[in-house]
Amino acid sequence: MLRDLGPDVVGVQEVRLFPGGSHQLEELASASGYPHFLYQPAGQPGRHEEEGVGLMSRLPIVASEGVQVCFLKGGAGLGCQHRAVAAGEL
Repeated sequence: MLRDLGPDVVGVQEVRLFPGGSHQLEELASASGYPHFLYQPAGQPGRHEEEGVGLMSRLPIVASEGVQVCFLKGGAGLGCQHRAVAAGEL
């Protein structure tokens, strides 16, 4: 479907980086015809499986910035929900 629509840039969420180096975003970008991609992890460091957000682009990504944000859930004593923001300059 992405090939039919032909966007130059696509944002994705909930993509995974698995132990051993298998990268869901890299596989999706390659299969969809996007030679460039940017991944920003959103999960807690040290987890068995990492999840995050990303960008896929037909154009080179020449600069990027990512931010991890922790939103408190149910008050300060109950931990946080991790979120991420990815920005790329083409």
